Amino acid sequence: MTSDEQAGGDKGRGAVRGKLSTDAQDKIGEKLRGMYETVATEPIPEKFLDLLKSLEEAEQGQKRDDE
Repeated sequence: MTSDEQAGGDKGRGAVRGKLSTDAQDKIGEKLRGMYETVATEPIPEKFLDLLKSLEEAEQGQKRDDE
């Protein structure tokens, strides 16, 4: 991998390098914060909670086996 690729470069794909205006950055920030707030306040799906519980139980069992 080249250093340009590691830095997120997009050589050969019509990428434009430059900086966004402060106004554009502010607008993007507002939109991102609004989207994050919506996601952050959603309840955690039951399937995900069950998965976390299973993982915790497996981890506890592993710790007991190691002792």
